[in-house]
Amino acid sequence: MGKRGFSILLAFALVASVFTVLPARAQEAPPTPTTVPEVVNVEDPKGDANYLNDQGGACVGAPLPPTCTPYAGDNVGSDAVGTVSDILKVWFTSDATNVNAHILTNAAPPASTPLFFRVRVDPGEGSNCLWFQAFFAGVTQGQTEPTNPTGASLRDTCTTALGTQTEGIKLFVETSDDDGITTIQVPKTLHPAFADGGILKTPDAHVRNFIAGTVTAPQVDNTKPGTDFTITSGGPVVKPAPEKPGKNDPPGKGKKKGCSKGKGKKKGACPGKKTKKPKKPKTPVTPACPAYVAGDEGAEAETTIVTDAATEEAPVVVELTAGAGLANDLGLAGGAYDETSSIFQNVQVDTANPEAGLYARLEFQEFHDYDLYLNYPDGSTAANSGDFNIAPGHDLGGGSPDGAWEAGTNYESVLGIATDDCGGYTARMVSYLTNGGAVTLSLWLGEVTAEPAAPGGGQESAFDAFWSRLGL
Repeated sequence: MGKRGFSILLAFALVASVFTVLPARAQEAPPTPTTVPEVVNVEDPKGDANYLNDQGGACVGAPLPPTCTPYAGDNVGSDAVGTVSDILKVWFTSDATNVNAHILTNAAPPASTPLFFRVRVDPGEGSNCLWFQAFFAGVTQGQTEPTNPTGASLRDTCTTALGTQTEGIKLFVETSDDDGITTIQVPKTLHPAFADGGILKTPDAHVRNFIAGTVTAPQVDNTKPGTDFTITSGGPVVKPAPEKPGKNDPPGKGKKKGCSKGKGKKKGACPGKKTKKPKKPKTPVTPACPAYVAGDEGAEAETTIVTDAATEEAPVVVELTAGAGLANDLGLAGGAYDETSSIFQNVQVDTANPEAGLYARLEFQEFHDYDLYLNYPDGSTAANSGDFNIAPGHDLGGGSPDGAWEAGTNYESVLGIATDDCGGYTARMVSYLTNGGAVTLSLWLGEVTAEPAAPGGGQESAFDAFWSRLGL
Protein backbone atom coordinates (compact mmCIF):
# COMPACT_ATOMS: atom_id res chain seq x y z
CA MET A 1 0.00 0.00 0.00
CA GLY A 2 2.76 2.39 -0.88
CA LYS A 3 1.28 5.60 0.30
CA ARG A 4 3.68 6.09 3.13
CA GLY A 5 3.48 9.49 4.70
CA PHE A 6 -0.30 9.86 4.75
CA SER A 7 -1.97 10.57 8.04
CA ILE A 8 -5.28 8.83 8.65
CA LEU A 9 -7.39 11.89 7.99
CA LEU A 10 -5.34 13.11 5.06
CA ALA A 11 -5.37 9.68 3.45
CA PHE A 12 -9.11 9.33 3.72
CA ALA A 13 -9.66 12.88 2.52
CA LEU A 14 -7.85 12.00 -0.72
CA VAL A 15 -9.20 8.51 -1.27
CA ALA A 16 -12.35 7.45 -3.07
CA SER A 17 -14.10 4.21 -3.90
CA VAL A 18 -16.48 3.57 -6.79
CA PHE A 19 -20.08 2.37 -6.62
CA THR A 20 -22.95 2.20 -9.07
CA VAL A 21 -24.91 5.44 -9.46
CA LEU A 22 -28.39 5.22 -8.05
CA PRO A 23 -31.55 6.18 -9.92
CA ALA A 24 -33.53 9.31 -9.21
CA ARG A 25 -36.23 8.68 -6.65
CA ALA A 26 -37.23 11.01 -3.82
CA GLN A 27 -37.63 9.45 -0.40
CA GLU A 28 -41.12 9.15 1.00
CA ALA A 29 -42.82 8.18 4.24
CA PRO A 30 -43.63 4.46 4.68
CA PRO A 31 -47.28 3.30 4.53
CA THR A 32 -47.16 2.48 8.25
CA PRO A 33 -44.74 3.80 10.91
CA THR A 34 -41.66 1.65 11.50
CA THR A 35 -41.07 0.36 15.03
CA VAL A 36 -37.52 -0.05 16.28
CA PRO A 37 -37.39 -3.55 17.82
CA GLU A 38 -35.70 -4.24 21.15
CA VAL A 39 -33.44 -6.81 19.50
CA VAL A 40 -31.84 -5.76 16.21
CA ASN A 41 -29.34 -7.40 13.89
CA VAL A 42 -26.60 -4.76 14.22
CA GLU A 43 -25.80 -2.35 17.10
CA ASP A 44 -23.34 0.54 16.85
CA PRO A 45 -22.41 3.22 19.44
CA LYS A 46 -23.71 6.75 19.29
CA GLY A 47 -21.17 9.51 18.65
CA ASP A 48 -18.67 7.59 16.52
CA ALA A 49 -19.34 9.17 13.10
CA ASN A 50 -15.90 10.75 12.99
CA TYR A 51 -13.94 8.97 10.19
CA LEU A 52 -11.89 7.08 12.78
CA ASN A 53 -13.83 3.83 13.02
CA ASP A 54 -11.98 0.74 11.91
CA GLN A 55 -8.83 2.79 11.52
CA GLY A 56 -8.01 3.16 15.21
CA GLY A 57 -7.23 6.87 15.01
CA ALA A 58 -8.42 7.60 18.55
CA CYS A 59 -5.52 5.58 20.00
CA VAL A 60 -2.28 6.94 18.60
CA GLY A 61 1.22 7.45 19.82
CA ALA A 62 3.98 5.07 20.79
CA PRO A 63 3.63 3.42 23.17
CA LEU A 64 -0.16 3.45 23.43
CA PRO A 65 -1.59 4.39 26.83
CA PRO A 66 -2.59 1.34 28.92
CA THR A 67 -6.20 2.56 29.14
CA CYS A 68 -6.56 2.59 25.35
CA THR A 69 -8.14 -0.28 23.45
CA PRO A 70 -6.66 0.30 19.99
CA TYR A 71 -8.39 -0.55 16.76
CA ALA A 72 -11.53 -1.87 18.45
CA GLY A 73 -13.56 -0.53 15.54
CA ASP A 74 -15.51 2.11 17.52
CA ASN A 75 -13.91 5.43 18.42
CA VAL A 76 -16.65 7.11 20.39
CA GLY A 77 -16.32 10.75 21.29
CA SER A 78 -17.54 13.78 19.45
CA ASP A 79 -20.33 13.45 16.91
CA ALA A 80 -19.53 16.92 15.61
CA VAL A 81 -18.58 15.40 12.27
CA GLY A 82 -21.99 13.90 11.66
CA THR A 83 -25.36 12.95 13.14
CA VAL A 84 -27.22 11.80 10.03
CA SER A 85 -24.12 9.74 9.24
CA ASP A 86 -24.01 8.20 12.74
CA ILE A 87 -25.35 4.63 12.44
CA LEU A 88 -27.00 3.33 15.62
CA LYS A 89 -28.89 0.17 14.62
CA VAL A 90 -29.58 -1.98 11.57
CA TRP A 91 -32.31 -4.62 11.32
CA PHE A 92 -34.36 -6.48 8.73
CA THR A 93 -38.03 -7.30 8.25
CA SER A 94 -39.83 -9.27 5.57
CA ASP A 95 -43.34 -10.10 4.45
CA ALA A 96 -44.91 -11.97 1.55
CA THR A 97 -43.69 -9.38 -0.96
CA ASN A 98 -40.65 -7.48 0.26
CA VAL A 99 -37.44 -7.60 2.27
CA ASN A 100 -36.63 -4.40 4.19
CA ALA A 101 -33.27 -3.17 5.45
CA HIS A 102 -33.76 -0.54 8.20
CA ILE A 103 -31.01 1.87 9.33
CA LEU A 104 -31.42 3.93 12.52
CA THR A 105 -29.21 7.04 12.61
CA ASN A 106 -28.69 9.86 15.10
CA ALA A 107 -30.75 12.17 12.87
CA ALA A 108 -32.92 11.66 9.80
CA PRO A 109 -31.58 12.22 6.28
CA PRO A 110 -30.89 14.33 4.34
CA ALA A 111 -27.74 15.97 5.70
CA SER A 112 -26.06 19.17 4.62
CA THR A 113 -23.83 17.17 2.26
CA PRO A 114 -24.63 14.06 0.19
CA LEU A 115 -24.37 10.71 1.99
CA PHE A 116 -24.17 7.12 0.77
CA PHE A 117 -25.38 4.20 2.97
CA ARG A 118 -24.63 0.53 2.33
CA VAL A 119 -25.87 -2.52 4.27
CA ARG A 120 -23.98 -5.68 3.29
CA VAL A 121 -25.07 -9.28 3.88
CA ASP A 122 -23.84 -12.76 3.02
CA PRO A 123 -26.62 -14.58 1.13
CA GLY A 124 -24.79 -17.89 1.46
CA GLU A 125 -21.79 -17.19 -0.80
CA GLY A 126 -19.27 -16.96 2.03
CA SER A 127 -18.85 -13.17 1.96
CA ASN A 128 -20.95 -10.04 2.42
CA CYS A 129 -21.40 -9.61 -1.32
CA LEU A 130 -25.09 -8.58 -1.46
CA TRP A 131 -25.61 -4.86 -0.80
CA PHE A 132 -28.65 -2.73 0.07
CA GLN A 133 -27.73 0.84 -0.95
CA ALA A 134 -29.18 4.32 -0.44
CA PHE A 135 -27.96 7.75 -1.52
CA PHE A 136 -29.20 11.07 -0.17
CA ALA A 137 -28.51 14.38 -1.86
CA GLY A 138 -27.31 17.25 0.34
CA VAL A 139 -29.57 20.17 1.18
CA THR A 140 -27.06 22.99 1.63
CA GLN A 141 -23.73 24.19 0.23
CA GLY A 142 -25.29 24.61 -3.20
CA GLN A 143 -26.33 20.95 -3.38
CA THR A 144 -30.10 21.29 -3.41
CA GLU A 145 -30.06 20.14 -7.04
CA PRO A 146 -27.25 17.58 -7.14
CA THR A 147 -26.21 15.68 -10.24
CA ASN A 148 -27.11 12.40 -8.53
CA PRO A 149 -30.44 12.71 -6.72
CA THR A 150 -31.72 10.56 -3.89
CA GLY A 151 -32.34 6.88 -4.63
CA ALA A 152 -31.80 3.24 -3.66
CA SER A 153 -30.63 0.00 -5.22
CA LEU A 154 -29.70 -3.63 -4.61
CA ARG A 155 -26.22 -4.58 -5.78
CA ASP A 156 -25.08 -8.20 -6.21
CA THR A 157 -21.31 -8.72 -6.28
CA CYS A 158 -21.55 -12.44 -5.50
CA THR A 159 -20.84 -15.34 -7.82
CA THR A 160 -24.40 -15.06 -9.15
CA ALA A 161 -23.41 -11.63 -10.51
CA LEU A 162 -26.89 -10.19 -10.97
CA GLY A 163 -25.43 -6.69 -10.93
CA THR A 164 -27.24 -3.60 -9.69
CA GLN A 165 -31.04 -3.60 -9.66
CA THR A 166 -33.46 -0.74 -9.04
CA GLU A 167 -36.82 -1.98 -10.32
CA GLY A 168 -39.51 -1.67 -7.67
CA ILE A 169 -37.08 -0.66 -4.90
CA LYS A 170 -38.42 2.02 -2.55
CA LEU A 171 -36.68 4.35 -0.11
CA PHE A 172 -38.51 5.50 3.04
CA VAL A 173 -37.39 8.05 5.66
CA GLU A 174 -39.05 8.83 8.97
CA THR A 175 -38.23 10.21 12.42
CA SER A 176 -38.37 8.30 15.71
CA ASP A 177 -37.51 10.02 19.03
CA ASP A 178 -35.30 12.54 17.21
CA ASP A 179 -33.48 9.70 15.46
CA GLY A 180 -33.92 8.89 11.79
CA ILE A 181 -35.05 5.61 10.24
CA THR A 182 -34.08 4.89 6.66
CA THR A 183 -35.73 1.87 5.03
CA ILE A 184 -34.60 0.26 1.77
CA GLN A 185 -37.48 -1.90 0.55
CA VAL A 186 -36.62 -4.56 -2.03
CA PRO A 187 -39.11 -6.88 -3.78
CA LYS A 188 -38.41 -10.53 -3.00
CA THR A 189 -38.55 -11.34 -6.70
CA LEU A 190 -35.30 -9.42 -7.36
CA HIS A 191 -33.00 -12.03 -5.80
CA PRO A 192 -33.12 -15.79 -5.13
CA ALA A 193 -31.67 -15.22 -1.65
CA PHE A 194 -34.96 -13.60 -0.62
CA ALA A 195 -37.02 -16.80 -0.76
CA ASP A 196 -38.71 -17.80 2.51
CA GLY A 197 -36.23 -19.62 4.69
CA GLY A 198 -33.27 -17.81 3.15
CA ILE A 199 -30.70 -16.46 5.61
CA LEU A 200 -28.96 -13.08 5.36
CA LYS A 201 -25.76 -13.71 7.30
CA THR A 202 -23.30 -11.48 9.20
CA PRO A 203 -24.80 -8.11 8.20
CA ASP A 204 -22.74 -4.94 8.53
CA ALA A 205 -23.17 -1.33 7.41
CA HIS A 206 -21.22 1.80 6.63
CA VAL A 207 -21.84 5.36 5.47
CA ARG A 208 -19.62 7.44 3.21
CA ASN A 209 -19.54 11.00 1.95
CA PHE A 210 -20.43 11.45 -1.69
CA ILE A 211 -18.32 13.70 -3.88
CA ALA A 212 -19.61 13.57 -7.46
CA GLY A 213 -20.12 11.29 -10.40
CA THR A 214 -19.60 7.75 -9.10
CA VAL A 215 -17.16 8.62 -6.34
CA THR A 216 -17.71 8.22 -2.59
CA ALA A 217 -15.09 9.64 -0.25
CA PRO A 218 -14.00 8.48 3.18
CA GLN A 219 -16.03 6.26 5.43
CA VAL A 220 -17.64 8.35 8.17
CA ASP A 221 -19.02 5.50 10.27
CA ASN A 222 -19.22 1.72 10.09
CA THR A 223 -20.38 -1.23 12.16
CA LYS A 224 -19.12 -4.60 13.24
CA PRO A 225 -20.83 -7.73 11.84
CA GLY A 226 -24.21 -8.51 13.41
CA THR A 227 -26.57 -11.44 13.74
CA ASP A 228 -28.23 -13.40 10.94
CA PHE A 229 -31.77 -12.78 9.68
CA THR A 230 -34.09 -15.50 8.36
CA ILE A 231 -36.53 -14.40 5.66
CA THR A 232 -40.20 -15.28 6.14
CA SER A 233 -43.58 -14.11 4.89
CA GLY A 234 -44.29 -12.54 8.24
CA GLY A 235 -44.55 -15.65 10.37
CA PRO A 236 -42.04 -18.17 11.69
CA VAL A 237 -40.25 -20.49 9.31
CA VAL A 238 -41.96 -23.89 9.35
CA LYS A 239 -39.41 -26.67 9.29
CA PRO A 240 -40.48 -30.04 7.84
CA ALA A 241 -41.06 -32.77 10.41
CA PRO A 242 -38.34 -35.43 10.47
CA GLU A 243 -39.22 -38.68 8.76
CA LYS A 244 -40.28 -41.48 11.07
CA PRO A 245 -37.82 -44.35 11.19
CA GLY A 246 -38.90 -47.57 9.49
CA LYS A 247 -39.92 -50.64 11.44
CA ASN A 248 -36.59 -52.26 10.75
CA ASP A 249 -34.57 -49.11 11.38
CA PRO A 250 -34.79 -48.04 15.04
CA PRO A 251 -33.32 -44.58 15.55
CA GLY A 252 -29.69 -44.34 16.56
CA LYS A 253 -28.69 -47.91 15.64
CA GLY A 254 -29.36 -48.47 11.98
CA LYS A 255 -29.75 -52.21 12.61
CA LYS A 256 -32.58 -54.49 11.66
CA LYS A 257 -35.07 -55.46 14.33
CA GLY A 258 -33.88 -58.43 16.32
CA CYS A 259 -30.22 -57.53 15.84
CA SER A 260 -29.50 -57.11 19.53
CA LYS A 261 -27.09 -59.33 21.36
CA GLY A 262 -28.39 -62.46 23.04
CA LYS A 263 -31.87 -63.89 22.67
CA GLY A 264 -34.35 -62.85 19.99
CA LYS A 265 -31.68 -62.61 17.36
CA LYS A 266 -33.16 -63.47 13.96
CA LYS A 267 -31.23 -65.60 11.60
CA GLY A 268 -29.54 -63.51 8.97
CA ALA A 269 -30.68 -60.25 10.54
CA CYS A 270 -27.24 -59.14 11.67
CA PRO A 271 -24.27 -58.93 9.36
CA GLY A 272 -21.21 -60.76 10.46
CA LYS A 273 -18.41 -58.82 12.01
CA LYS A 274 -15.68 -57.89 9.61
CA THR A 275 -12.12 -58.36 10.70
CA LYS A 276 -10.12 -55.22 10.03
CA LYS A 277 -6.94 -55.78 8.12
CA PRO A 278 -3.87 -54.38 9.80
CA LYS A 279 -2.74 -51.13 8.24
CA LYS A 280 0.48 -51.18 6.31
CA PRO A 281 3.18 -49.11 7.91
CA LYS A 282 3.71 -45.83 6.10
CA THR A 283 7.00 -45.40 4.33
CA PRO A 284 8.76 -42.26 5.58
CA VAL A 285 8.85 -39.56 2.91
CA THR A 286 12.21 -37.98 2.42
CA PRO A 287 11.88 -34.24 1.70
CA ALA A 288 12.93 -33.40 -1.83
CA CYS A 289 14.57 -30.17 -0.66
CA PRO A 290 16.73 -29.36 2.34
CA ALA A 291 14.91 -27.29 4.93
CA TYR A 292 14.57 -23.62 4.08
CA VAL A 293 16.80 -21.47 6.28
CA ALA A 294 15.15 -18.12 6.92
CA GLY A 295 16.73 -14.93 8.12
CA ASP A 296 15.73 -12.83 11.12
CA GLU A 297 12.27 -12.00 9.72
CA GLY A 298 11.25 -15.63 9.30
CA ALA A 299 13.18 -17.14 12.19
CA GLU A 300 10.01 -17.81 14.21
CA ALA A 301 7.68 -18.41 11.25
CA GLU A 302 6.52 -21.72 9.82
CA THR A 303 7.47 -22.82 6.31
CA THR A 304 4.92 -23.69 3.63
CA ILE A 305 6.07 -25.96 0.77
CA VAL A 306 4.65 -25.16 -2.68
CA THR A 307 4.83 -28.03 -5.18
CA ASP A 308 3.69 -28.50 -8.77
CA ALA A 309 0.35 -29.74 -7.39
CA ALA A 310 -0.46 -26.19 -6.29
CA THR A 311 -2.31 -24.35 -9.07
CA GLU A 312 -4.42 -21.21 -9.26
CA GLU A 313 -7.52 -23.41 -9.08
CA ALA A 314 -6.11 -25.41 -6.14
CA PRO A 315 -3.56 -23.26 -4.30
CA VAL A 316 -1.86 -23.89 -0.99
CA VAL A 317 -3.81 -21.77 1.49
CA VAL A 318 -2.46 -20.42 4.78
CA GLU A 319 -4.89 -18.79 7.22
CA LEU A 320 -3.30 -16.11 9.41
CA THR A 321 -4.28 -13.38 11.85
CA ALA A 322 -2.83 -9.93 11.26
CA GLY A 323 -2.31 -7.24 13.83
CA ALA A 324 -3.44 -3.63 13.59
CA GLY A 325 -1.64 -0.97 11.63
CA LEU A 326 -1.74 2.81 11.64
CA ALA A 327 0.95 4.54 9.59
CA ASN A 328 1.89 8.19 9.40
CA ASP A 329 5.35 9.38 8.47
CA LEU A 330 4.66 13.09 8.16
CA GLY A 331 3.41 13.77 11.66
CA LEU A 332 0.21 15.32 10.35
CA ALA A 333 -1.98 13.93 13.13
CA GLY A 334 -0.17 14.98 16.24
CA GLY A 335 3.37 13.68 15.88
CA ALA A 336 5.51 11.41 13.73
CA TYR A 337 4.75 7.77 14.27
CA ASP A 338 4.50 4.53 12.36
CA GLU A 339 2.45 1.86 14.09
CA THR A 340 2.44 -0.66 11.28
CA SER A 341 2.77 -4.32 12.24
CA SER A 342 3.83 -7.40 10.28
CA ILE A 343 3.29 -11.13 10.22
CA PHE A 344 5.61 -13.59 8.49
CA GLN A 345 5.37 -16.93 6.66
CA ASN A 346 8.26 -18.76 5.02
CA VAL A 347 7.62 -20.12 1.51
CA GLN A 348 9.72 -22.79 -0.25
CA VAL A 349 9.27 -24.00 -3.84
CA ASP A 350 9.66 -27.74 -4.57
CA THR A 351 9.24 -28.21 -8.32
CA ALA A 352 10.33 -30.37 -11.22
CA ASN A 353 9.70 -27.47 -13.60
CA PRO A 354 12.88 -25.51 -14.37
CA GLU A 355 10.73 -22.52 -15.32
CA ALA A 356 8.38 -22.25 -12.36
CA GLY A 357 6.83 -18.94 -11.41
CA LEU A 358 5.69 -18.39 -7.82
CA TYR A 359 2.33 -16.68 -7.29
CA ALA A 360 1.34 -15.24 -3.90
CA ARG A 361 -1.98 -13.56 -3.09
CA LEU A 362 -2.84 -11.93 0.25
CA GLU A 363 -6.58 -11.46 0.80
CA PHE A 364 -8.19 -9.43 3.59
CA GLN A 365 -11.26 -7.42 4.52
CA GLU A 366 -12.33 -5.00 1.81
CA PHE A 367 -10.98 -1.42 2.02
CA HIS A 368 -8.45 -2.34 4.71
CA ASP A 369 -4.88 -1.61 3.70
CA TYR A 370 -2.03 -4.16 3.66
CA ASP A 371 1.27 -4.67 1.82
CA LEU A 372 2.82 -7.96 0.67
CA TYR A 373 6.58 -8.51 0.37
CA LEU A 374 8.53 -11.64 -0.65
CA ASN A 375 11.92 -11.17 1.01
CA TYR A 376 15.20 -13.06 0.87
CA PRO A 377 16.80 -14.38 4.09
CA ASP A 378 19.05 -11.31 4.16
CA GLY A 379 15.96 -9.08 4.37
CA SER A 380 16.19 -7.65 0.86
CA THR A 381 13.05 -7.74 -1.28
CA ALA A 382 12.59 -10.06 -4.25
CA ALA A 383 9.11 -8.78 -5.13
CA ASN A 384 6.31 -6.81 -3.54
CA SER A 385 2.78 -5.51 -3.98
CA GLY A 386 1.74 -2.39 -2.08
CA ASP A 387 -1.11 -0.46 -3.62
CA PHE A 388 -3.56 1.72 -1.68
CA ASN A 389 -6.38 -0.79 -1.18
CA ILE A 390 -8.98 1.90 -0.55
CA ALA A 391 -8.32 3.29 -4.04
CA PRO A 392 -6.27 0.78 -6.05
CA GLY A 393 -5.03 1.85 -9.44
CA HIS A 394 -4.88 5.57 -8.64
CA ASP A 395 -1.07 5.80 -8.39
CA LEU A 396 -1.17 5.95 -4.60
CA GLY A 397 0.93 2.82 -4.23
CA GLY A 398 3.21 0.56 -6.19
CA GLY A 399 4.85 -2.83 -6.56
CA SER A 400 7.62 -4.71 -8.31
CA PRO A 401 8.80 -6.25 -10.56
CA ASP A 402 6.92 -4.40 -13.29
CA GLY A 403 4.07 -6.51 -14.61
CA ALA A 404 4.36 -9.03 -11.79
CA TRP A 405 2.12 -7.50 -9.14
CA GLU A 406 -1.55 -6.66 -8.86
CA ALA A 407 -3.87 -5.27 -6.19
CA GLY A 408 -7.53 -4.56 -5.50
CA THR A 409 -9.74 -3.37 -2.66
CA ASN A 410 -9.27 -6.67 -0.78
CA TYR A 411 -6.00 -8.18 -2.02
CA GLU A 412 -2.33 -7.70 -2.86
CA SER A 413 -0.54 -10.20 -5.10
CA VAL A 414 2.82 -11.10 -6.65
CA LEU A 415 2.46 -12.78 -10.05
CA GLY A 416 4.82 -15.47 -11.26
CA ILE A 417 8.33 -14.52 -10.18
CA ALA A 418 10.94 -17.02 -11.43
CA THR A 419 12.00 -19.28 -8.54
CA ASP A 420 14.48 -22.17 -8.64
CA ASP A 421 13.71 -25.58 -7.20
CA CYS A 422 14.15 -25.49 -3.40
CA GLY A 423 14.33 -21.70 -3.52
CA GLY A 424 12.39 -19.74 -0.98
CA TYR A 425 11.36 -16.43 0.52
CA THR A 426 9.90 -15.02 3.69
CA ALA A 427 6.49 -13.50 3.01
CA ARG A 428 6.13 -10.32 5.03
CA MET A 429 2.54 -9.09 5.31
CA VAL A 430 2.33 -5.54 6.62
CA SER A 431 -0.76 -4.11 8.31
CA TYR A 432 -0.79 -0.48 7.21
CA LEU A 433 -4.22 1.13 7.69
CA THR A 434 -6.36 -1.55 9.35
CA ASN A 435 -7.52 -2.82 12.70
CA GLY A 436 -6.23 -6.26 11.73
CA GLY A 437 -7.99 -9.59 11.69
CA ALA A 438 -8.14 -12.72 9.55
CA VAL A 439 -6.10 -12.74 6.34
CA THR A 440 -5.43 -15.49 3.79
CA LEU A 441 -2.19 -16.19 1.94
CA SER A 442 -2.65 -18.32 -1.21
CA LEU A 443 0.38 -19.78 -3.01
CA TRP A 444 0.76 -21.65 -6.29
CA LEU A 445 3.08 -22.24 -9.25
CA GLY A 446 2.51 -21.19 -12.84
CA GLU A 447 4.00 -19.35 -15.78
CA VAL A 448 6.92 -17.02 -15.14
CA THR A 449 6.05 -13.37 -15.71
CA ALA A 450 9.19 -11.64 -14.36
CA GLU A 451 12.57 -12.13 -12.70
CA PRO A 452 12.83 -11.11 -9.04
CA ALA A 453 15.45 -8.68 -7.86
CA ALA A 454 18.77 -10.24 -6.88
CA PRO A 455 19.43 -10.78 -3.16
CA GLY A 456 21.03 -7.85 -1.43
CA GLY A 457 19.68 -5.22 -3.79
CA GLY A 458 15.95 -5.40 -3.46
CA GLN A 459 13.13 -3.79 -5.34
CA GLU A 460 12.11 -0.21 -4.78
CA SER A 461 9.66 -0.18 -1.90
CA ALA A 462 6.06 0.79 -2.51
CA PHE A 463 6.65 3.80 -0.27
CA ASP A 464 9.67 5.00 -2.27
CA ALA A 465 7.86 4.34 -5.56
CA PHE A 466 4.97 6.56 -4.48
CA TRP A 467 7.14 9.48 -3.46
CA SER A 468 9.28 9.08 -6.60
CA ARG A 469 6.18 9.60 -8.73
CA LEU A 470 5.53 12.82 -6.83
CA GLY A 471 9.11 13.94 -7.44
CA LEU A 472 9.90 13.94 -3.72
